[in-house]
Amino acid sequence: ARLGVTDMVVDHPFVPYREIGTFMQTADLLVSLNHRTRQRVPAKIYDYLMSDRPMLVVADNPELQRMLGEVDGVDLHRLDDLDGVAASLERAVLAGRGRQIPRRGLGFDSATASAKLARILDVVTRERAG
Repeated sequence: ARLGVTDMVVDHPFVPYREIGTFMQTADLLVSLNHRTRQRVPAKIYDYLMSDRPMLVVADNPELQRMLGEVDGVDLHRLDDLDGVAASLERAVLAGRGRQIPRRGLGFDSATASAKLARILDVVTRERAG
């Protein structure tokens, strides 16, 4: 509110999965607020990583922190880091709208993951057959 951006923050209603890519392209910042849960990595993180939009991820998840720690355009904070989250939001607003962050080649896309799985299955089936 202090920065005058209250009208820029939109909590959008449910978007069907097949429309999520198009919808994400209209966002200025993708935000993932994760609660304490047994789910290791929220599925939407993979969608976010395939986009070219800046990300703000708030989570107490060491696996997620390792996974995203070196990824360009991702601000990652723990759930109790309110000052850090506010600073990230302020930087995002001041950086302007429509920013794009190239993130190709991270290996989180389905084609790369499928190829890795195929290699693993090849090794397993060869060992069992031999």
